[in-house]
Amino acid sequence: SAAAAVAAAAVATAAAAAASSEIAAADELVEALAGLSVGEKKKKKKKKSRAPPPAKPCEKPWSSLSASERELAERLRFVRGTWGDDPEADGRDGCEEDWSDIPWSWAELDRAALLPTALALGFEERSWKGGAAAKPSRKARGRRPRARRPPLPGANAVAGPLLGLDGAALEPSPQPRYLASRREWRDLPDWIELSDERGRGGGRPFPPLADDPLFRDGGPALLPFLPPGGEPACCRGAVLVCPGGNYEFLHPREGAPIARYFAEALSLRAYVLRYRLLPRHSLHQAHDDLRRAVQYARTTANGGPVLAIGFSAGGHLIATGCAMIGVPAAAERPSGGEGGGGGGEDGGGVGGGGEKESGDGRADAQALIYPCICNSDGWLDEEESGFWRADVATAQVRSLHSAKERVVAGPRFVRPPPTFLVASTSDDVCPPELDTAPFVEAAERAGANVHYLLGDFGGHGFGLRRFWAEPCVAWMRSLGFGAAGAGERGVSELKEAEAVAVTAAAAACGG
Repeated sequence: SAAAAVAAAAVATAAAAAASSEIAAADELVEALAGLSVGEKKKKKKKKSRAPPPAKPCEKPWSSLSASERELAERLRFVRGTWGDDPEADGRDGCEEDWSDIPWSWAELDRAALLPTALALGFEERSWKGGAAAKPSRKARGRRPRARRPPLPGANAVAGPLLGLDGAALEPSPQPRYLASRREWRDLPDWIELSDERGRGGGRPFPPLADDPLFRDGGPALLPFLPPGGEPACCRGAVLVCPGGNYEFLHPREGAPIARYFAEALSLRAYVLRYRLLPRHSLHQAHDDLRRAVQYARTTANGGPVLAIGFSAGGHLIATGCAMIGVPAAAERPSGGEGGGGGGEDGGGVGGGGEKESGDGRADAQALIYPCICNSDGWLDEEESGFWRADVATAQVRSLHSAKERVVAGPRFVRPPPTFLVASTSDDVCPPELDTAPFVEAAERAGANVHYLLGDFGGHGFGLRRFWAEPCVAWMRSLGFGAAGAGERGVSELKEAEAVAVTAAAAACGG
């Protein structure tokens, strides 16, 4: 009986131990399941957590903008130098630095039909700092905000009536002829249509197509601009502006804004030249327009020099035109004629009838901004030409290549007048290594006075920008433009302006 009791106690103890073990195992299983459940919950929670929203375009550096975003930014007058660049490169965060070239306030964006563009880039009213009443840039990455620079001169220049190349006033035609028929307007290049920038009032800087004198095909003409309050008698010189447009159009951003700037900055007369274009006219006719325009501008320069400034194709026109002055017009024309003559208000003749061009038709100085100079071969290739409708097989188009030997190194190279030249390494339309570097090298070898600004200033067609405009004015003063006795001042100003403006532009472009 005692043995039985001991055996029963042992069985009970074993049973209790087994139960305890099962309970512990069960507890461990419950804890494990609980942990798994928590982990699953965490996992699910992690899945539910959202990724940070993508950066708005306006918060990105210029170098990371897509092509479509960059096109929108350029509509608002941004370029790489004013947008800002990689924060790692220069300590800036997106477009927080320089808004001095953005002419519209938020309200003016709406009136100019540019508000959708700004919204598409991620801007809000509180983050927009454009326009005359814009606030200074807010503090970026711990740095003090820079004082806002005043806008470039030009807003107060006075536009005059349209003139012929002899200086006579031109009466507007009751039935104007345009560079394209009205039914073709919807197919025009964006940079000519400029639907966001054309209109009457409302902050739009350019007139409608129907009222734009640069879009009319009415023969060569001059659009004059006077300094505010008239022209001081003590200021010498005149400026002639040749817009680009691939010899088919004249870009409005490279016309009136440029002439206004020089008229006010130097208190002299400035003119926009409406020269004859493809497909009806040749380079030689455009050269004749340039020569006659320089001759007239010289009569209004108070005995001072004449500067011709050209952009893109307008730079090609000026560089080759200056090289052809003094060359018999018959020698300038290719053999076999060129067509495109005819009568009408444009004069019809080609090259001036074989006589030598007068030396007073050559500009005393030239400024070439992202010009096509040496790579005129591209106009002879249908894929590279970029023509809207001109035919590369015509004599008019082939004439664009006729003056190449005068602007590249070789026995026929003609030393240019003093030259101010700007080219951007980001320009894939007129790349410097093909279009400007060979010209600069040949000109310097010939002993010409060449002032060359080369850097990453953004893509082709940036127009009027502070980084080149202020050094150009200082350079012109050193040549005797502007107030009498400003030459020595201009030399020192040029060094200072270039050091400030170009360094700022380079910093904005990552060095």
